[in-house]
Amino acid sequence: MSANDMSNGTEVVGEGVAGTALSLISKSLEPVALIAGLPSSLTYFAADLCRDLLARRHGACEVISLNNLESATVEKIGATSGPALFLCEVPDAAVAAMAKDAAFPILVLDHDFVAASYDFMAARNANLLDTARTMARAQMGLFALADISRAAVVRVDQHEAPALLAKSIAASLGMSREIVSDMIEARSLARPLTEVLDEIFVHEKLSRSDEMEDILQRLGRFYGSPLESRTALDVPMGMLLQATPPYQPATYTLELLGPARCLTFGPYLYLPRGRWRSNFTFLSLDNVSGNTIGMDVAADQEIKFDRDFDINVSGKFTFSSEFDIEDPFYPIEFRTFLRRGSIGGEFQPLSLTLETVARQ
Repeated sequence: MSANDMSNGTEVVGEGVAGTALSLISKSLEPVALIAGLPSSLTYFAADLCRDLLARRHGACEVISLNNLESATVEKIGATSGPALFLCEVPDAAVAAMAKDAAFPILVLDHDFVAASYDFMAARNANLLDTARTMARAQMGLFALADISRAAVVRVDQHEAPALLAKSIAASLGMSREIVSDMIEARSLARPLTEVLDEIFVHEKLSRSDEMEDILQRLGRFYGSPLESRTALDVPMGMLLQATPPYQPATYTLELLGPARCLTFGPYLYLPRGRWRSNFTFLSLDNVSGNTIGMDVAADQEIKFDRDFDINVSGKFTFSSEFDIEDPFYPIEFRTFLRRGSIGGEFQPLSLTLETVARQ
């Protein structure tokens, strides 16, 4: 069976689960479709439009959440008969593999990463870092679905009328004009989408900050659209954390005085398969007796590299290293350490970029 532990990103896919789900779908859930989008109000609204269209054509349609193929999900599929719509928000590798081998229509929503993140925080009272990591993880699953040859990527503009979204969904499902026209008229979909969403999904007003905007904008440039290439991620320094309570963002100087210890960890973000280079720049001051700084990168459930540097002068230093990513559903962690006790000195992370490298 497939188990997905969102606390550490570990995923274990057992044999036969995807085949079992496909077998159940082919026997009892025809016709079906799958709609996928970031966990946000817009995705839920689009899923309801999709369900409504299917119900109008087939008489009924049940919505089944499909983010993994754990036993409860497979049992839910087996207990359902008649038309069904799969809704994916944070799909794992097993779901993507099953969808690739199936025959039902796949719709992937392409909408604003930053707007979806703010919606997630407001709706769930989630903090910034948990939101950023959840949305990054969700996009990796959506990218995998969008890469399936028969998948239709539907671009969503929240400033346009939802009638346009309904028409795009209907076209992807091969619906007749009569069906979608009747639904648009019945549901009053001529107003701006933002207005409709605010009316249906009532959230507390979210207080935004410059730090929040900077982190989400940087991540949005990398995780934004399944139609764009992802070659360089400028990691927000606010996603690297000090390794001592209360685990504040490592965005200012850390005192090195004290025993050997971990200094910083994070960001727990996700990278597509391929070869990558990390470029880490840091500032170190007042290394009177010399200090040893260590760095490592963990991904694919293993340490990709582990290096130590003896620092006996003040200055700005940059370290680069290359590594391969095989599992895009497992988070990457970059850690820094003080390798031996220090009688003084300061350390400050300045930047971390991750960029693709052509394989030799």
